[in-house]
Parts: sequence; structure tokens; C-alpha cells
Amino acid sequence: MTLRLRLALSYLVLILVTSTAISLFLFDVLERVYTDLLAWDLDRQAAISGVEVTRLLLVGQTPELRGYLRELDRRTPARVVVFNRQGQLLASSEIDDEPLLGQTVGLPGIEDALAGRTGRGTYYLPSEGKEVVYVYRPLVDGDGRILGALRLSYNLESVISFLRQLQIFVALSIAAAALVSILVGLGLARMILKPLGELSRAAEALAQGNLSVRAPVRTSDEVGRVMDTFNRMAERLQQMERDRRAFLAAVAHDLGNLTQNLLTAVAALKAIGPADQALTERILSGLEIQARRLARLTDDLVTIDRLEAGRLQLQVRAVDLGRLVWEVGEQFLAEARFRGLELVVERPQHPAVAETDPDRLAQAYANLVSNALKYTPPEGQVRLWLQRQALPDGSDGYRLAVTDSGPGIPPEEVDRIFDRYYRGAAAGNARGSGLGLAIVRDIAEALGATVSVESDPGSGTTFSIWVRTAPTGPRPTARIASRR
Repeated sequence: MTLRLRLALSYLVLILVTSTAISLFLFDVLERVYTDLLAWDLDRQAAISGVEVTRLLLVGQTPELRGYLRELDRRTPARVVVFNRQGQLLASSEIDDEPLLGQTVGLPGIEDALAGRTGRGTYYLPSEGKEVVYVYRPLVDGDGRILGALRLSYNLESVISFLRQLQIFVALSIAAAALVSILVGLGLARMILKPLGELSRAAEALAQGNLSVRAPVRTSDEVGRVMDTFNRMAERLQQMERDRRAFLAAVAHDLGNLTQNLLTAVAALKAIGPADQALTERILSGLEIQARRLARLTDDLVTIDRLEAGRLQLQVRAVDLGRLVWEVGEQFLAEARFRGLELVVERPQHPAVAETDPDRLAQAYANLVSNALKYTPPEGQVRLWLQRQALPDGSDGYRLAVTDSGPGIPPEEVDRIFDRYYRGAAAGNARGSGLGLAIVRDIAEALGATVSVESDPGSGTTFSIWVRTAPTGPRPTARIASRR
């Protein structure tokens, strides 16, 4: 059974159950109200006719009494009977009762009336299949003596017939409402399920690899918001796929270049032999630079994998930050000379010690230095410096900074430069995976540090890692899950 049919049937069942329950309740109430109204009318007639009947009984005019009841028969559909004090039938408004005159007839309420009580009731005649409502009251003289009893009754057959016709009408109305509810339910189900069907088809296409598929958003309700969320998810997946392909292309290009450079250097060394010592040293320096680049790329890939899996382990201990900055700078001296850049490493005047993971902090800081060297033109300067400075949140800490004289970062790109695989317009033909700054951010977060950037387009950029002096955050061998 389809969801559309289930929705339509749910509307139908709801309407049928509700309509049937309300109808049964209303029929019962209507029958009770109508019966009470009839009994009230009979009681009113009994009060009026009882005066005349009592007068005729006092004067003993039985024939006139019977004539009076015949006259009542023409004015009211009720059956009127009169009994004497012995319970014998004296007169009746019905001709069919004439054979019973002078006999004791056991009708409900007569004994109560002869006992001086007034009341009403209903009873069912199985032989005739009729239900009767009746009222009774005693007939008394001026001294309070009981002369007899008066009883008025009404056959409810016409009332029941009317209620049956009403039930048929209501049943037909319910059937019509059920038909309308099916049509309305199918229409509503179509309105609800059509966008869901479109979303389902879009999801199937997305699952099959069509990342360009989008679900049409026609409304702003809950379904529309689901469609919009799906579209944003599809756009995100498409962007991630583009980034992934660009990342793989960049990594493949970097690895290819590094491999080719290494092979070229090895071939040159074999060709020149030990004769030209200066050229040999220059080639070896180039080999070292390429090997360090390959090692950094490998470290970045391993770090990204651990960050994604939440398996980045930290070994926290007291670290001399000044020594760390100096050692990172030493790693890039050869590359800076190779690029024609001035690399300046400023040693702090006072000891700078913080509790952190030295290897991870050095990796993050090295990525900043590598990034600065990559985007600084020849004859430019890259400066590594360390200061004791309040963190952006006001707490005491150290600022490990890298300042370059490159082209700077446009303001519209500042918020995106830490995204994985993102490469800004300033990258130009410079190759790279787009992972360096993202790894810096993730490692800093894992260490409880923060990263900031200050850039003036055309005047250079300063990247900073802010490390707290107090031993807060992760402890030794803690397993840190990074932001994905």
C-alpha cells in the first residue's frame, strides 16, 4: 500500500469514526429529548382534561364521559383512558377498547394512579413492536377522595420512524462525506507527497553520484525547508568533491615535482662526481630542501588523517618556545636562500616557557613559515618572532608570529583561508594542497591555543599562534578529537 493511499485512508477512517460516534450520540440525545417533550405534552393534556373528567365522574355521567373522550380523540393523537376506583375501565378514546369497558385492564401506571401517585414512563409492546410513552394521575374530589385514574399514552412509532429516516439521511451524508474525504485525502496526499517524491528522486540521483542534482523548493513550510536543507547539503558535497579533486591534483603535482627534482639532483650528482665540490654542495642543499618539503607534505597528510579520525595524540610538557622558534627557522634557512628571501629569526630577550606538545606546535608553526616563504616574492623578508603578550581573550600568554612582505590577503578571503583545500587568489601559480593553514587551525585548537591573521593587501601578512602560559587544556597522552 502506497503512502498516498495510506494518507487518504487515514482521513477516511478518521471521518467515519468521528461521524458515526457523533451521530449515535446525537440520535440518543434526540430520542430522549423528543420523548421528554411528548411526556411533558401528555402531562399538560392530562392536567387540562383531568378537570372535566373529574366533574363527570362526580355526577356519574358515564355516557357523557365517553363522549368527551371521543372528542379528545379527534383533537389529540394520544390515547386517553379512565378507570374507576376499582380499576375497571370506564371510558376510552379508542373504539377498539369498547369490548374492554367494565373490565380490569392491567396497564402500566394505573395501580400507582389509584394509589394517589402521579408519574410518567415508557414501555415496549413486543407483540406489536411498538414503544409507548405514557403519563398517569389520580382523579380526586374536593375532599381528596380518589374517584379513579386518568392515563394518557402516545405511540412512539412515528417518532422512531422519523429518527430512522433521519438516520438514513445521516448515513447517506456520512457516505458522501467519506467520498469527499477520499478525494480530499488523495489531493492532500498528492500535495504532500509530490515534493517528497521529488526529494526521493533527487536523493537517489545524489546517491548514484550526480552531485549537481537539486530538489525544487516551491514552499516555505517544513517540506520546503527539508528540500532547501537537501540542496545545501548537495551543494556542500559538490564543493567538497571539487575540493577533493583539486587537493588530489595538487598533491599529485607536488609529489611529481618533488620526485622529479630528487631524480634530477641524483642524476646531476652522478654526472659531476666529486670534482666540483661547490656544485655538489649546492645540489645537496637542493636535495635537502626537496626532502624537507616531501616530509612536510607527508606529515600534513598523516595529520589530516588523524584529525579526521580523532586520533591525534598529544605529549604535553614544558617547552622553551624561543628554542622552538629558532629550530623551526633553522629548517627553512636553506629554502629561504634558494628562493632569494631574507629569513630573520628574532630570539626573545627573556625565557618563554609554556606547557604544550612541542612536536605539534612546531608542525603548526612550520606550516606558517612555509606558507610565508611560498607567497613572499624574491628579495622579500620573512620574520619569525616571539613575544609575551596578552591573548585575545585577555589571559596571559605568548604570541608565536610569522610576518612576511608578501602581497597580503584580500579582506574577503580572510574568513576562508583556514578552510581545507582553499587557495586564495594570491596563490597564483604556486602549488600546494591547501591543507597547511587548516592543519594549523586544527592543531592549535587541539592544543588549546588560537590562531589569528593580520593582513594589509600590498604590505604583507602576519600569522600568529597564541599559547597560554598556564598549563590548561590537554594533558600528556590525551587523545584529542579535532573539529572536522
